[in-house]
Amino acid sequence: MGCLFSAEAKILNATLARKDVIMLQAGCVSGSGRDTIFKQMKIIHGGGFSSDEINYYRPYIYQNAIDSWKEILKAMPELGISFVNNELEIDAKMVMDAPSWGMKSFSEELVAAMKRLWIDLGVQECFALRSNECKLKYSVKYFLENLDRLAAKDYQPTEQVILRTRTLKCFDSVNVSLKSLDAILFKCRHRCVGTTLSRDVYFKNATTMIFCVNMSEYDNNELYRDYYGCENAMHENLESFDTYCNASNFFSNISSIVLLFNKKDIFKEKIKKSPLTICFPEYTGAQEYEEAAAYIQAQFEAKNKSTNKKIYCFKTCGMDTADIQFVLDAVADVIIANNPKSLRIN
Repeated sequence: MGCLFSAEAKILNATLARKDVIMLQAGCVSGSGRDTIFKQMKIIHGGGFSSDEINYYRPYIYQNAIDSWKEILKAMPELGISFVNNELEIDAKMVMDAPSWGMKSFSEELVAAMKRLWIDLGVQECFALRSNECKLKYSVKYFLENLDRLAAKDYQPTEQVILRTRTLKCFDSVNVSLKSLDAILFKCRHRCVGTTLSRDVYFKNATTMIFCVNMSEYDNNELYRDYYGCENAMHENLESFDTYCNASNFFSNISSIVLLFNKKDIFKEKIKKSPLTICFPEYTGAQEYEEAAAYIQAQFEAKNKSTNKKIYCFKTCGMDTADIQFVLDAVADVIIANNPKSLRIN
C-alpha cells in the first residue's frame, strides 16, 4: 500500500511540476466568498461547468432554498416577529417539514406556500433584520425571488444560481490558462477532517496563495460567538492569515500571497452605519469606505513577518465577473514577476 501511495505521489508531483500551482484559501470562519470566486475562475478560464457538475449542484440548490426559509422562520419568534396573516402558520409548517436534502424539485403546493410567506410583512421584516446582521447568507434573496424558475419541471441550473449555491465539497481543483501560464487552482476547506495524499502534494507544490477575507463581517461579534465560538470574524481571519504567512514548513514554497478583501459592495454600505471601532477600537479614521478599507488592509499586511513572501492586495465583489477577471490577470502577472520560469511559449 505504501508503494502504491508513493507511486501516486510521484505521478502527481510530476504533473504539478509542469504547472503553476495556485492555492485559493480562506480563514477559519465561513462566508469569505472563496467558493464563489473559485467558481467564477472556473467559468472564466476553466471552461465552465460540465453536465455532471451541474447535476452535482442541483440538490444543493434546493437545499439552499429550503434552508434559507428555515433560517427565516426560526428567527421570527427569536426576534418577537409574528406573521401579519395568521393563516400562514400552516404554510410555515409545510416549509419546516420539507426535507433539506434529497429534493429533485419543488411541488406546486410547496412553491405556493413559500410565495405566500414571502409577501408577508412579518417575514419581510425578519428578512431585513437578519440580512443586516449577515446571519442570512448573501444569496438568500436570489433563491426566494426565483422560486418559480426553481420549480419548473424543465429547470436547468444556470451559472448565476450555481455561483450562489453553497455545497459541502472539501476539495476541488481546476486547470486554468492565465495569459502565458498553464496553471492549476485548488481550494481546500479549513475545517475538512483529515487529509489525503493528493491534498498534501497540492499544498507542497503551491507557489502562490490567494487568501479571501470577507471585509464586511467586522461587526458581528455576538453572531460569531454563537455560531463559531470566536469573538470576531475579522480577528479570526487575521490569525489565520498570520499562520499562512509565517508557517515555516508546510507553506514554505509560497512566495506570493494575493490578498482579496471580498464583498466590498456590502462593506461600502455597512461602514456608513456600523463603525469600524466595533472591531478595531483604536481606529480613529473616518467611517467611510476608502479610509476604513485601507486600515483593514494595513492590519493584514502587518501580519507578514516573512521576508520571502510578497503581499498583493485587491478589493473584490465575488459576484462581479469583471472584478475576478482583473484579479486573475493580476495573479498571472504576480507569478511571472516572481517566477520567470513560469513564462512559457507554446
